[in-house]
Amino acid sequence: MDKINTTILKTAIEAIPLLTLDNYTLWKNRVENMLDLQELLTPLNSPTGVLSTSEDVQL
Repeated sequence: MDKINTTILKTAIEAIPLLTLDNYTLWKNRVENMLDLQELLTPLNSPTGVLSTSEDVQL
């Protein structure tokens, strides 16, 4: 997926609830889904956790 449909990305971002003491699991899943849509989940979960310049701009 070269370009992310901005509507889908906007919906994914809006679906992320404000983090509270009671909703960490839901918040974590929503943030991971949003990062996965942008193809950033794997680089951020790598042992170094470093993004390339283009990935950093995308985030």
